[in-house]
Amino acid sequence: MLGIGTAILGMANLMKYLLENERVLLFAFFFGLVIASIFTVGRRINWGLGTIFSLICGAIAAYIIIGLVPM
Repeated sequence: MLGIGTAILGMANLMKYLLENERVLLFAFFFGLVIASIFTVGRRINWGLGTIFSLICGAIAAYIIIGLVPM
């Protein structure tokens, strides 16, 4: 917990600066991290018919949830 708190406090000013001045580069960096994570996790999954079916069902559910109108 101490390490997480130190990282948050230490990086807060840098993140604020980057969000204000280098927004596109910051978003590109995070997008790259997401893409790298997808490939890394994708290699560790035992792909089979059940896994692919679950992936498709999860994607459909996420699409439906995103499209719901907030109350």
